[in-house]
Amino acid sequence: MKVEVVETTLVPPSEATPRHALWLSNLDLAVPKTHTPLVYYYPRPAGAGAGEEGEGEGGEGSFFDPARLREALSRALVPFYPLAGRLAAGPGGRIEIDCTGEGALFCVARADFTGDEMFADFEPSPEARRLLVPFAASGDPPCVLAMVQVRRARAPARAASSLCPPPPFFFFFLFGCFDQIKVATPTWW
Repeated sequence: MKVEVVETTLVPPSEATPRHALWLSNLDLAVPKTHTPLVYYYPRPAGAGAGEEGEGEGGEGSFFDPARLREALSRALVPFYPLAGRLAAGPGGRIEIDCTGEGALFCVARADFTGDEMFADFEPSPEARRLLVPFAASGDPPCVLAMVQVRRARAPARAASSLCPPPPFFFFFLFGCFDQIKVATPTWW
């Protein structure tokens, strides 16, 4: 099994966001500063076709278009703007989130296997992690807080893997929703 990263970019929030520092809680300071790898697998719907991107109706572009997901991520980062910042050391060395608006890491990768092949008898392992999640140099400041990898697998399935500080569940729910609906612009206080 082989995965080739074909694009890596920073996706900033689609609108201006507040710039400030947020202290981590005492509980956050007590745990290791590492990313939490999460893998979300989205099999291709039965009627989505087996063509590659740009091959017309039902091709990859109509199911798991990286440009569409990049736009959705950009919009989701507006209300979740701290995830577009960086983990940093503040005054006195205390670890904090520096809300810089630099963006989340977004990777597009190509795989020579299907999701069904990967997840048929899946067992977590360092090798599986290297295949499915973006590489993070370290959790030491300064570092990216959120990373998303879209993996284009050989037809008929597609998968996405992501990695960011817990709890990301609501963020990824909203990430998916921003691809489908329009949401009111937040008001910063």
